[in-house]
Amino acid sequence: MDFISATQINSYLMCPLKYRFRYVDGIPAPWKPSTLAFGLSVHAALAWWHEKLMAGEKPDPDAASRIFLADWEAQADGNLRYKKSETHESLREFGRSLVDLYVQKMDGKLDVWQAEQGFETPIIDPRTGEELDFKLKGYFDVLTKDHGILELKTAGRAYTPDTLERMLQLSAYAYAYRQCMGTDPRITVVGLMKYKNPTIQFYEAFRPREGDLWFAGLALDIRRGVEHEVFPPNPGWMCSDCEYGRMCQEHYRDDEPTFQASASVQPG
Repeated sequence: MDFISATQINSYLMCPLKYRFRYVDGIPAPWKPSTLAFGLSVHAALAWWHEKLMAGEKPDPDAASRIFLADWEAQADGNLRYKKSETHESLREFGRSLVDLYVQKMDGKLDVWQAEQGFETPIIDPRTGEELDFKLKGYFDVLTKDHGILELKTAGRAYTPDTLERMLQLSAYAYAYRQCMGTDPRITVVGLMKYKNPTIQFYEAFRPREGDLWFAGLALDIRRGVEHEVFPPNPGWMCSDCEYGRMCQEHYRDDEPTFQASASVQPG
């Protein structure tokens, strides 16, 4: 295992068996949730807008929504699964409005230094201080010139302080930024809210330096789990929307495990 990402860490924690299907076995998902496709399309449009700002250009506000529409139609060519309250057309119009609102709100307010900036930094063993032979990899959505990180999230409900505190991706970004830049970042989560009317919300988040040890320890433990092939299923609320649900149900039948009853215990 040469590298790990915040997405992979979250995936393993939510369900190690799903992690195995996706990242070890490389099994393509039989379908894609509409929420994931929607977020990717919004992200693609805003990434283009941020890159234009980084280049010192004045991007056409309408172009960002056109990019969303094109990407969303391309997503429709895949096997999307929609929630009961959603259709392809309703999400298309909502996403266009959401992109337009973000561009309107942020126009002239962002001093973009980097957009879609990749990072790759070593994981340090928190017990020994040793630089390990695997790395943390990922992308910052937006970096500003005053050491700001903007993380864009499409969401259906407001973030609470507890939710922000537990958001593992922010811990990964803080760790990576300090490793790469040698200083603390200012982290802002930009909530692109899927309310009845499109809404943009901003949340400040903080990760102390001592949290880096905790994050590195977690990454190290997950690496051990993967290398020792520890991939149990984790049934829960997310199962109803899991792309690998059928494979999970058939997993132990396919592997043909042998269950042997333990010796009977006689009452004392």
